[in-house]
Amino acid sequence: MEIISTTENDAIQKVISGYYDACSRDPAEVAAFCGEPTMVVLPNQVFTLGKRADVEGFLAKLLGGLKQLGYSYSKLDDPRIKILGATTALFSTIAVRYRTDGTEFQRAGCTYVLHKSQSDWKIHGIILTDLDKLVRGD
Repeated sequence: MEIISTTENDAIQKVISGYYDACSRDPAEVAAFCGEPTMVVLPNQVFTLGKRADVEGFLAKLLGGLKQLGYSYSKLDDPRIKILGATTALFSTIAVRYRTDGTEFQRAGCTYVLHKSQSDWKIHGIILTDLDKLVRGD
């Protein structure tokens, strides 16, 4: 049985934190944290984004809609990492979204499928998740 080091957990946490930090700035920067392809699973729709430009377009539309509601930034709440193997992991969290005035306006459960190729982790799946169904961490 292979033991996954805390270094891998830290690397995964860094990818997701960077992804969330970039959400307040630029969809192209956010898309850089995603691999090709990236699958998106929403309550009523499943689709694959084959290229980084597709991911960027999806995120631009998503973040544009949020910004119309006054969105400014997101924070992670209750992050959980489940290592599935040396190159695969799940990361579940509650995305707490805030308005420009600093008030909270939305909580969304999210689970990310990450894959490590060569030396870096990338997001290859984004799954909206019920808040009470987040993946248990290791």
